[in-house]
Amino acid sequence: MIPVVFGGVNYADFLPPEVGYIDALNHSPEVLGLTLNYLQANGTAFNKYKEWRDTFDLELTEWPCSLCERLRQTGRLNAQASINAQDGSDGLCTSWPTLDFAQPKN
Repeated sequence: MIPVVFGGVNYADFLPPEVGYIDALNHSPEVLGLTLNYLQANGTAFNKYKEWRDTFDLELTEWPCSLCERLRQTGRLNAQASINAQDGSDGLCTSWPTLDFAQPKN
């Protein structure tokens, strides 16, 4: 899979130059479609977008958990809640739902 991003930030400011991605805002819909079709048909070109995975690890963390952890580390979030003995939570964390868009079975 090749990451296709759509605005929000200048990804070149945050990602190492080795990371292959396609910024959809830099292409017309027609050019984006042609590019993706070309990459699907050309294994060598497609694999160039994936080379960075041999060098970098991708870690996925729920953003609310990362935000909460960072706020605690910087001392900007002071929890006064008691620790819940069952799950080790201080009562401030929540379970974020996993969205499943699969079709229901009949």
